[in-house]
Amino acid sequence: MLPLIITLFSGLSFLVGYIIVKNVKNKEEFVIFSISLALPIMIGLILLDLVPELFETFSMFDFQYRLLIILGLIFSGVFLLKALDLLIPHHEHNHDKHDVKDHKSHLYHIGFVTTIALILHNFIEGIAIYTTALNDTKAGVLMSLAVFMHNVPLGMSTVSSFSVLNKNIWYMLISLVLSTVLGAIIINLSGLVISSVLLGGMIGITTGMIIYISFLELLPEIICHRGNKESIYGLFAGIVVLLMIIFI
Repeated sequence: MLPLIITLFSGLSFLVGYIIVKNVKNKEEFVIFSISLALPIMIGLILLDLVPELFETFSMFDFQYRLLIILGLIFSGVFLLKALDLLIPHHEHNHDKHDVKDHKSHLYHIGFVTTIALILHNFIEGIAIYTTALNDTKAGVLMSLAVFMHNVPLGMSTVSSFSVLNKNIWYMLISLVLSTVLGAIIINLSGLVISSVLLGGMIGITTGMIIYISFLELLPEIICHRGNKESIYGLFAGIVVLLMIIFI
């Protein structure tokens, strides 16, 4: 049970993000802040965690084949999320921050697609934390703590995006928390061992999804609010949090 509890701890970080957002008075300003905060965390996750993990997972292949496999998986993730994106109502946005209805709908859309990517990412992360904790409790706790730290700002960003229309927040939170422990529960009950190649494929697709969110959803929103102090503070806070995660 202890490895399951350690895994669950990392998933509860999204609830912490919810509590922070719930107790903030200026919701609209905090949405801008939290989206700006999430961008450096997302980029750090891609460059410092996911991409190195992909190269290590496919290390059995020569470099050129490894690179082709990784790029293929990443582009698959981008195209998959784009395809899902097209199925979500009101995905167009003219980036006119004075069009309140359009802007709020777009923020909700960002939260929706981010949740889709994070559910897959959390599933993989939960498996990694659980299997690590099974073999070494201390290493599992440290890994869970690091994941907790980078999930709190992501939770803040996602909850903020949903909260602008006050829709489906609890469905989103439950999905994010349960997706973290789902992989661990499946392995615990079945004794299943997921192959490194299959896990690498899932990581690659997730990386593509997170790249899509970072550069085609979050970045345009930040550019739209580049003159706002909340956007600047959020980017700075995101860099600080990222540095804290790196050096822990």
